[in-house]
Amino acid sequence: MPQLTRRQFLYGSAAALGSLSAGRSLLWAASAGKVLPKPDKSGIKHVVVVMMENRSFDHLLGWLPGADGKQAGLVYTDGQGAAFPTYPLAPDFQGCGHPDPDHSYDGGRVEYDDGLCDGWLRAGANDVYAIGYYTQGDLPFLGKAAPDWTVCSR
Repeated sequence: MPQLTRRQFLYGSAAALGSLSAGRSLLWAASAGKVLPKPDKSGIKHVVVVMMENRSFDHLLGWLPGADGKQAGLVYTDGQGAAFPTYPLAPDFQGCGHPDPDHSYDGGRVEYDDGLCDGWLRAGANDVYAIGYYTQGDLPFLGKAAPDWTVCSR
């Protein structure tokens, strides 16, 4: 079964919401022409879309089964060439005392590194907190809720 990317999901969601707002009926491709119920009869009260950058996704949800997240076993080098492995962050849930990862244009290019995404310790004042991660058991809410969500990874 082909995986749906976040971009495909968002485009599809925008198209579906646009169609609903225009008052058109939607057809579910897999249901051979059956019309979906009216929104007020669907049982769905809310749709919540959470979008994360790759680092944030890997940081918090990289453990999800089927996700293309990367957490344990990676090694990143800093500006001096020193190597640092990724590591679990819990029980630190605040990150106090650590700088926010560089969000500047130039910093983002260093972090992205032409798609290698290995420049987290070479951008701005970033430190090893930027390469840490949480596991499912570390996250009381996300650890229980996220496996039931539709997740579009990368």
